[in-house]
Amino acid sequence: MISFKKPEDLLDLPPEDPAFPLVKELIDDLITAYTWEDQPYNPDWYGYTILIEEGDADRTLDELWDGCNPPCIFAAITTLSVFDCTSSR
Repeated sequence: MISFKKPEDLLDLPPEDPAFPLVKELIDDLITAYTWEDQPYNPDWYGYTILIEEGDADRTLDELWDGCNPPCIFAAITTLSVFDCTSSR
Protein backbone atom coordinates (compact mmCIF):
# COMPACT_ATOMS: atom_id res chain seq x y z
CA MET A 1 0.00 0.00 0.00
CA ILE A 2 1.28 3.44 -0.89
CA SER A 3 -0.07 6.64 0.67
CA PHE A 4 -0.09 9.87 -1.34
CA LYS A 5 -0.29 12.87 1.01
CA LYS A 6 1.62 15.38 -1.11
CA PRO A 7 2.52 15.66 -4.80
CA GLU A 8 6.09 14.49 -4.10
CA ASP A 9 4.72 11.13 -2.93
CA LEU A 10 4.03 10.29 -6.57
CA LEU A 11 7.78 9.56 -6.80
CA ASP A 12 7.07 6.37 -4.80
CA LEU A 13 5.13 4.95 -7.76
CA PRO A 14 7.04 3.98 -10.92
CA PRO A 15 5.75 5.88 -14.01
CA GLU A 16 5.24 2.57 -15.85
CA ASP A 17 2.82 1.33 -13.16
CA PRO A 18 -0.70 1.09 -14.66
CA ALA A 19 -2.07 3.05 -11.70
CA PHE A 20 0.30 6.01 -12.25
CA PRO A 21 -1.98 8.10 -14.54
CA LEU A 22 -4.96 7.70 -12.22
CA VAL A 23 -3.00 8.45 -9.05
CA LYS A 24 -1.42 11.50 -10.71
CA GLU A 25 -4.87 12.74 -11.72
CA LEU A 26 -6.16 12.23 -8.17
CA ILE A 27 -3.18 14.10 -6.70
CA ASP A 28 -3.64 16.95 -9.20
CA ASP A 29 -7.40 17.18 -8.61
CA LEU A 30 -7.58 16.51 -4.88
CA ILE A 31 -4.29 17.82 -3.46
CA THR A 32 -2.53 20.22 -5.82
CA ALA A 33 -5.76 22.05 -6.68
CA TYR A 34 -6.31 22.79 -2.98
CA THR A 35 -2.77 23.88 -2.11
CA TRP A 36 -2.00 27.59 -1.91
CA GLU A 37 1.11 29.45 -0.82
CA ASP A 38 -0.57 30.83 2.28
CA GLN A 39 -2.54 27.64 3.00
CA PRO A 40 -0.68 24.37 2.56
CA TYR A 41 -2.65 21.17 2.03
CA ASN A 42 -3.16 19.28 5.29
CA PRO A 43 -3.78 15.56 4.63
CA ASP A 44 -4.91 14.99 8.22
CA TRP A 45 -7.74 17.48 7.72
CA TYR A 46 -8.59 16.98 4.04
CA GLY A 47 -7.67 13.35 3.45
CA TYR A 48 -5.38 11.71 0.94
CA THR A 49 -5.19 8.96 -1.66
CA ILE A 50 -3.94 5.45 -1.06
CA LEU A 51 -3.13 2.73 -3.55
CA ILE A 52 -3.80 -0.82 -2.43
CA GLU A 53 -1.46 -3.04 -4.38
CA GLU A 54 -1.66 -6.69 -5.31
CA GLY A 55 -0.80 -8.74 -2.23
CA ASP A 56 -2.36 -6.13 0.06
CA ALA A 57 -5.82 -7.53 -0.67
CA ASP A 58 -5.20 -10.63 1.44
CA ARG A 59 -4.69 -8.58 4.59
CA THR A 60 -7.01 -6.33 6.58
CA LEU A 61 -6.58 -2.55 6.39
CA ASP A 62 -5.63 -2.32 10.04
CA GLU A 63 -2.67 -4.63 9.30
CA LEU A 64 -1.56 -2.36 6.46
CA TRP A 65 -2.41 1.01 7.87
CA ASP A 66 -1.73 1.93 11.48
CA GLY A 67 -4.62 3.93 12.89
CA CYS A 68 -7.11 2.94 10.20
CA ASN A 69 -10.66 4.11 10.90
CA PRO A 70 -13.95 4.19 8.92
CA PRO A 71 -13.04 7.24 6.75
CA CYS A 72 -9.82 5.56 5.57
CA ILE A 73 -11.74 2.37 4.85
CA PHE A 74 -14.10 4.33 2.60
CA ALA A 75 -11.17 6.04 0.88
CA ALA A 76 -9.44 2.73 0.30
CA ILE A 77 -12.54 1.12 -1.13
CA THR A 78 -13.21 4.13 -3.34
CA THR A 79 -9.63 4.23 -4.62
CA LEU A 80 -9.52 0.50 -5.22
CA SER A 81 -12.83 0.55 -7.07
CA VAL A 82 -11.74 3.37 -9.35
CA PHE A 83 -8.45 1.63 -10.10
CA ASP A 84 -10.11 -1.72 -10.78
CA CYS A 85 -12.53 -0.13 -13.22
CA THR A 86 -9.76 1.46 -15.25
CA SER A 87 -7.02 -1.16 -15.06
CA SER A 88 -6.14 -3.55 -17.83
CA ARG A 89 -5.56 -6.46 -15.44
